[in-house]
Amino acid sequence: MHKKLPLLDDAIVCTILAGGQSRRMQGQNKACLRIDKMSLIEIVLQRVHTFFNGKIIINANDEHDFLGQFGYPLVSDLQEGYNGPLAGILASMQWAKYNAPNASYILSIACDTPFFPTNLLEKFMQAIETNDENTILVASHNNTIHPTFSLHHVNLYESLHNMLYTCHIRKIMHWVKSQNYSYVDFSDNANTQIDPFFNINTPQDYTQIIDLQIMHNENI
Repeated sequence: MHKKLPLLDDAIVCTILAGGQSRRMQGQNKACLRIDKMSLIEIVLQRVHTFFNGKIIINANDEHDFLGQFGYPLVSDLQEGYNGPLAGILASMQWAKYNAPNASYILSIACDTPFFPTNLLEKFMQAIETNDENTILVASHNNTIHPTFSLHHVNLYESLHNMLYTCHIRKIMHWVKSQNYSYVDFSDNANTQIDPFFNINTPQDYTQIIDLQIMHNENI
């Protein structure tokens, strides 16, 4: 269990990205998939609460009835059309502006990655100390980049809005590389049996992650 960071609660809004179209999952919102009696969104929320006490929101463009039952604000993209994780981050920045005025950062977490590192925020905050506050921090693991696990300063709102809705650039790494950015490496995380950033993109991934969850539970 990693330490919580209570002094940072007001400075950060954590957004769970659940606003995708899930084309390869036949359009089923991945946040609603069940693994060992819990939905993915429940597993991810439970994991976030092990290290974070601040404001949590869910970026969602459908399944509002299901996702709303957990009591967290639901934040839809600013424009219709399933514009990807950047749209969810942008919408979260706008939500923070009006609902969490003391917040400086958006911590983004993908809803389809149930084993993500619980020292995510701790390592991001360590990285902030050696970077400019507007530097985008992106998680990496074994030389693979995981940009949906990232930390963005809310000052970047106008730039991101322009990138997404004027330049129509939706790929998250195109946005990241247009700014100051730094990778935060999680390769040293202790559990080597399970890739902490393994995520569900296909029905085959879903089957595999169910097996991984069983293995994870057996090792607790």
